[in-house]
Amino acid sequence: MIAKEQGENVKIAKVDVDNSPTLSSRFGIRNIPTLLFFKGGEVKDQVVGLTSKADLISRLKTLK
Repeated sequence: MIAKEQGENVKIAKVDVDNSPTLSSRFGIRNIPTLLFFKGGEVKDQVVGLTSKADLISRLKTLK
């Protein structure tokens, strides 16, 4: 699991867009799954659809 492997380097949160329509609208989420990568409170990257664990880790590394 990426959250355990990355430890204190990242914070991972899951949002139920059906129960949080305002939040999903705020970030323009139209498809599930959608992953948003934040740094400094701003969205820096986004993945829509399925992707590999290696791709996710690579994207996290570019945000450091």
